[in-house]
Amino acid sequence: ISYVTESTPPTLLAAGTSDYLVFPRSSELLYEKLQEKSVDSELILSLASGHVFEKIHEQFDVGVTMADIQEKSAKFILDRI
Repeated sequence: ISYVTESTPPTLLAAGTSDYLVFPRSSELLYEKLQEKSVDSELILSLASGHVFEKIHEQFDVGVTMADIQEKSAKFILDRI
């Protein structure tokens, strides 16, 4: 967050809301800073998924799957070249 500037390259962030290794709030804070500096950025939050977008809670379906993240990542890159 301390190193984000207006010249930071386009940034795609993806996080599972039940990730216990990298808390999703960290991605949210970075995204807020990127937006503050008008950096082309996108945040994808996968509800009820873990660190690699796996199902954590049996009673909830994962909001965004790993396949979805891969597709969205490719689109994010291809849209900017």
